[in-house]
Amino acid sequence: MSRDTKVKTASKGSLQKAQDGLHILLIEDEITLINLYQLALERFASVTVASNTEDALTILQSKDVFDIILLDLIIPPSRLEVVGFRDREGFKILDFIRGDKGLGMIPVIVMTNLDSAEDREYARKQNVAKYIVKSNVVPRDIIQFVKEFVG
Repeated sequence: MSRDTKVKTASKGSLQKAQDGLHILLIEDEITLINLYQLALERFASVTVASNTEDALTILQSKDVFDIILLDLIIPPSRLEVVGFRDREGFKILDFIRGDKGLGMIPVIVMTNLDSAEDREYARKQNVAKYIVKSNVVPRDIIQFVKEFVG
């Protein structure tokens, strides 16, 4: 079974803002973390998942409305390139978000295992709401951070 069959993803235009609550875009490629975060977040929000840069950009270009974006920095560029990637593809997505008039003001929480001063500084310059080192938090913390920024 391929990685994509285990992850609920959205195609272009497939979701509208949840009428009764928060709509979160989760950009993460690790299946275990996707399942953990979805389980925690779907208690109070609609969650759309992208597991690579290509899918994330497609979803972002679809004009679906998101209240907050949770963004991993190290994700594959596409479904076809899941092995051997080293680039911080998440920064490409962050640059796209901040460069888009309609998306630029959405709070972005960076969730990563990278804890370099350089990465933190780049994220700060891109006005991220929060920079989280995943190994230092549990799903309950993620919920608290989301609620902190969107109410």
